[in-house]
Amino acid sequence: MPSFISNGGDWTPAQEKAVNVRTGETYEGPDREAKQMIEDAGGTIGMKAVEDPENIMRARQLGMTVEQYLKMNEVPSAAQKAKDEAAKTKVVDHKPTPAKRGVQSAGGGTTIKGNFGDPPQV
Repeated sequence: MPSFISNGGDWTPAQEKAVNVRTGETYEGPDREAKQMIEDAGGTIGMKAVEDPENIMRARQLGMTVEQYLKMNEVPSAAQKAKDEAAKTKVVDHKPTPAKRGVQSAGGGTTIKGNFGDPPQV
């Protein structure tokens, strides 16, 4: 059975390692049956993901380029997963700073809300 590797939707033969039982020869290289299938199909099998009409339509619906859309669907790496997990479990604890006493600009005396500082002493 042939084995392929998809590179952005374009299929290429996978690596094969085979042993001829009669002669003891080993073959290592591209899958021979997959190469034959590609030749029989006219040189290529599959469709590039950036040329796929469905991907183009979906990217337009979301208002992005096809490359951005395809990047969005990639599986995150182990380093990215660890970074995301650390961000989820990070705990930030800030004590509220004491407010300064101030003056309301519309009158009303002293308040905690203003940022004018203490009124001048006369």
